[in-house]
Amino acid sequence: MGYLICDECNGYYELKPGETIVDFENCDCGGKLRYAETIDGVSPKYKQTKDICPKCGVENPAGATFCASCGSEMKKEPKSQAPLSGIFDWWDKQEKSTKTVFSIVGICCLGLLVIIAIGAMASPDKNTQNTTTNTSNSDPNIYSDSLLSFRIPTGFTVNQQSKDGHSIINHGDKEFYIDVISSSEQDEINAIYADGFYLDNDAAKTSSGDTYKIFKPIGGGDALVYLINKNGKLIEIVGHQGYGVDMTNLINTVQ
Repeated sequence: MGYLICDECNGYYELKPGETIVDFENCDCGGKLRYAETIDGVSPKYKQTKDICPKCGVENPAGATFCASCGSEMKKEPKSQAPLSGIFDWWDKQEKSTKTVFSIVGICCLGLLVIIAIGAMASPDKNTQNTTTNTSNSDPNIYSDSLLSFRIPTGFTVNQQSKDGHSIINHGDKEFYIDVISSSEQDEINAIYADGFYLDNDAAKTSSGDTYKIFKPIGGGDALVYLINKNGKLIEIVGHQGYGVDMTNLINTVQ
């Protein structure tokens, strides 16, 4: 059956009979999922986490919205808070003259805050102006964050929930990922091997002459992994073989 492993939250999920990796888009935390035949040899940073159903007590994958056994919502009841009665008791004990003084001071402070807020709104914000100018001049076909930039393939969109260095690109109901990897290249290659892939091409070249590696799943399948060292960063692209041309174009523009 095998396991699905999340690089984002370091959790894993054991596949049930009849389930495959194509039945899952991503982890509940939004992270990318990897497939491994066995859990042996997988980095000890991965851990399986469980949530207990508050109704039937059955264990569920961490972050599950509904119980897989009884269908009940896994939402936990918020803790009740003690009533904040102390301040009101104190206020009731004050003399009328004291309440009047506090009321006047409070009204004056509120008025001062309103004046400051109006002045701030009327003043030009240089940072806001610069941001607006930069956005209007940016190329809508280029994605860029603090760690990564690339040209978006035609017909694809970038998921707005992407994090710095981890981008999800959608095309219809399909998607592929671009990651900046923090581990060493050999450690990442070992992890790819553990996920059931083999090295298919060790000498592919980008248009600028950079060498990158291509991995395909053992036993066949639709998955495809590209791994490249670019400008001092280890970058991994995971997608579908049907998008091979787009992935090749993408790896030529990634920075």
